[in-house]
Amino acid sequence: MSNAPDPTQYESNWEYTKVTSRYHFDPYQTDPRWDTVIGLGRFSGDWDGEVNDIIKHARAISWRTRQFSANSEYAKSPMIKQEEHDLEKAGMNPQHTLFRVNDLSEFPTKLKKIAEIFQLEELKAKIHVQFPGELLTTHIDKLNTLKNVKKENIIRIMIALKDWVPGHFYQYGNFPYIQWRKGDAHTFAWEHVPHMTANASLEPRPIMNLIGGVTEKTREFLAHFKEQAVIEI
Repeated sequence: MSNAPDPTQYESNWEYTKVTSRYHFDPYQTDPRWDTVIGLGRFSGDWDGEVNDIIKHARAISWRTRQFSANSEYAKSPMIKQEEHDLEKAGMNPQHTLFRVNDLSEFPTKLKKIAEIFQLEELKAKIHVQFPGELLTTHIDKLNTLKNVKKENIIRIMIALKDWVPGHFYQYGNFPYIQWRKGDAHTFAWEHVPHMTANASLEPRPIMNLIGGVTEKTREFLAHFKEQAVIEI
């Protein structure tokens, strides 16, 4: 019998995910297991034209629609009531725009090659374009849209599609992640680490977001990836 807590017994998504996490939740502690990003490698290539087109056509999403296609059985998060409760408690409009997205089916050639090169099982790929003034509040991922992948095999990978500019940031636990370069790829302990992102700059911030199951081919590629200066796309 599973000892996992029952999410329906929680009014708050944040309180539920804290119970399922092993993170320390001490704002003055830095634990190298959690308060960090894990660099995977760097891609290089000329995909600026593709990214600029993506930025123009990305669709605004809210917490209710952030990972869930209107055409799927996951039309909304199974815990949307608890998630929106947290936003309302913080004094926010639960329908505020987090960022804008494009799905894998809309990726142009080079960006699609990057997404597929990791050979993830049940790949869920989106490009997140965060415009100035948009933000995603503190949360811990649940990633419950992958039906046939064991939780311990799920990985979340982010690839920067443009160089960092001041005002773009991610934060993982107590670690602020900034100054990335175009093509940098990283991951983190998604099931435990609270994280957030915002854009206080004057430029859109595009980052590719991949979620899927690690396969043997994924492991082989990642071992190769970290040994290379760059991989040309």
